[in-house]
Amino acid sequence: DLNRACLEFRHALQLNANSVNAVRGLARCASWLGRHTEALRQIEVFTQLDPIAPKTHVAGASIYYAAGDYDRAIEAAREALELESQSEPSRYFLGLAQHFAGWHETAINSLMEPSRDCSALLSGLAFVLARSGRHEEALKVVAEMRERATSQADLLSPYDFAEAFAGLGDYER
Repeated sequence: DLNRACLEFRHALQLNANSVNAVRGLARCASWLGRHTEALRQIEVFTQLDPIAPKTHVAGASIYYAAGDYDRAIEAAREALELESQSEPSRYFLGLAQHFAGWHETAINSLMEPSRDCSALLSGLAFVLARSGRHEEALKVVAEMRERATSQADLLSPYDFAEAFAGLGDYER
């Protein structure tokens, strides 16, 4: 239960106020519970505690993204990529945040190249292509996802396919 997890992270912070993992965990829990103001306050704290860890910036990107602050999500994702250029979550949040910020072609370009090496990014690419009106291309990406999932034993989850189909407006699959 997320409320209980928040309590546990707060307790951990009482024991050690400088625990970056506890601050990051509290921020994520608050974000998942829709308590974006609390989550956004925590970003500043964990970024000061651990400014050079890529996961610090990835967590920031995910929280900004969930709060609908796409410009700051883009900034945090770019900071994470400066520290770890192959970070899949950073590339994902960068592409999706760019899309929701209205930079559709930039988002597609951000996801297109890295998705060749990372199947998990294909779902984001399919979603962005479909939402940008490029349905045929999105369907080709879904076909590629199916191919990779069956022939390469790639780790594509049902969620990945659901995200792609949601982009296409196909909520039945």
